[in-house]
Amino acid sequence: MVSIELIDWGIWLVYLALISLILFFYRISREEEHYRFFLFGFSFKVLGGLAFALVYIYYYAGGDSIEYFKNSSVMVEAFMNSPGDYLSLMTSASSELPAELASYADRMGYSSGQEEWFMVRVLSVFNLFGFNSYLVTTLLVSLLSFWGSWKLFLVMGKRVQNKMWAFLAVFVTPSVVFWGSGILRDTVVTVALSIFIWSFYLIFFERRIRFVNFVILVLSGFFAYRTKSYVLILFLPAMALALFVLLRRGIRVAILRVLAGPLLVLMLGISGYLGIIYLSNASSKYELQGIEKKVKGFHSWHTFQGGSVYDLGEIEYTAIGVLSKVPAAVNVTLFRPYIWESNNIVMLLGALESLACLILFIRLLVIRYNSISFLVKDPFILMLLIYVIVLGFVVGFISFNFGALVRYKIPMLSMFTFILLALNFDSNYLKYNADKN
Repeated sequence: MVSIELIDWGIWLVYLALISLILFFYRISREEEHYRFFLFGFSFKVLGGLAFALVYIYYYAGGDSIEYFKNSSVMVEAFMNSPGDYLSLMTSASSELPAELASYADRMGYSSGQEEWFMVRVLSVFNLFGFNSYLVTTLLVSLLSFWGSWKLFLVMGKRVQNKMWAFLAVFVTPSVVFWGSGILRDTVVTVALSIFIWSFYLIFFERRIRFVNFVILVLSGFFAYRTKSYVLILFLPAMALALFVLLRRGIRVAILRVLAGPLLVLMLGISGYLGIIYLSNASSKYELQGIEKKVKGFHSWHTFQGGSVYDLGEIEYTAIGVLSKVPAAVNVTLFRPYIWESNNIVMLLGALESLACLILFIRLLVIRYNSISFLVKDPFILMLLIYVIVLGFVVGFISFNFGALVRYKIPMLSMFTFILLALNFDSNYLKYNADKN
């Protein structure tokens, strides 16, 4: 049983004081205007992580977060007994653990899948420095989350004149604060995706063609893929569309610019087709039959869990049948649960957040409708919007449980909030980005 003892609070306070001191001195050494949000962002992440830890220990009294921690604790034990054994575990695939490490492997049943095993190995590093304390390890994960969130904030802040909207979207969105600051795969993959977007922006939007930026792009993409592969895979079409818009603008000759459209679309189509073939051959989980089986499994499991369940009506697992559920699935992800669908305090908070998004969306359609046309002119916002829709559809289609849904949508929730805030309230957004683009 994972618990919080007095010594955990003591270590947590010492770590918090040291980290805060380091960040404070770093903050006062920077003169950029946006650094006024730096310590506030860290504070929100710490509070979110603390709330997450307390809820998982004293309210849920279990769950995947606790299981990840327990499995990583076995890794810590291996390190204490023999650093060589720990290194062997760190370099082993989940299905290929050495026989001599069976005593450890038998106690890490929750990490049987490749993505879960990768999460446990990453978490074990934090757990080593966290003195095998769930509370302290959560604080270190919150620090990691702050780092990734800050990179995303830096990018979003460049697209608006009032950086407050970027800060609110990245650091104050309630679900992101809570579910994106604790020990979960959703936290790690969101950090990796945020850094991936930041490095992508530096390379292709600001044209800072540096080797280190490409290294960061590759490494962050690797971590995102290994933690939750679909989160990165579903981002690639949106990224390709942004690249298409940027490359097309770079062509000065009118006739070539016109011809570039069909040519690039053809190239992207061929690349996507070859990519699907490669993924299908490389891993059975990407085959159509495997996807259908996995989706049905998600539906059955999340419905079996009971509680905050929903459905999309009768589903036919054909291309047309699945596509017909796009509006309902996206609506579930972005605007549900509704207030009357809440049956506990955690779900009520999610419902209030969804209601706020719905109000902002309606306001955008009714009052700020002229700003919507600019989406096609700003490749960055367009990229975020495409990803919001694509990931929103996928997680809304597979979850069937509001408890699971609120976590699965974390990687794109700040993006959606940013789009709503920027288009609704940044009064100079259109002119500002028209000049930049």
